[in-house]
Parts: sequence; structure tokens; C-alpha cells
Amino acid sequence: MKKILQLLLLIPVAVISIFIITLIARQFGVYNFIGEDYDTSPPTGELHVNGSGIIMEQGNVNWEVKDGEFVKKRVDDIKTFAQKEKKIDLPSERI
Repeated sequence: MKKILQLLLLIPVAVISIFIITLIARQFGVYNFIGEDYDTSPPTGELHVNGSGIIMEQGNVNWEVKDGEFVKKRVDDIKTFAQKEKKIDLPSERI
């Protein structure tokens, strides 16, 4: 009888231990849950003018896509880079 009680007391301890290990593993990215899919690409800038969105060209980028995979882009002359961009006419309306 005493051994049965000892075994029954181990069940909650085991469940709590597994739960804590799962939380720690999830925090450090040891595994992903089934069905989770993340966009790991670098963020983009988008300008909204008169209801239309204009995606801006990316300049200097140093972004980790996945473990050990990087997207790197370096612009040496930002003024020349900006002058190559298409001109955007904005309305001069007052709000």
C-alpha cells in the first residue's frame, strides 16, 4: 500500500517536470510546434500614399534569416542610392 502511494505521488512531480522542461525548450527555440511557420525575411518599408502602397528599396541590411543564414547588403554611397530611386509625388494638402 505504501509503495502505491509513493508511485501516485510521483505522477504529479513527473508531469510538472515535463511541463517545465517543455517551457524551457520552447523559450530557447529547441523545437517548433507542428504547423508553426514564420517569415524570417528582413522587414520592408512601405509608404502609403492616397490609398496605394509603395514598397521602398532596402539599403543596408544585415539580417539573420535562419541559423547561420544571413541576408547582407551594403550601400557605400547612400546619396547615389537615393538618387536612383523613383520620384514619389506627394499631395500638398493640409490636414
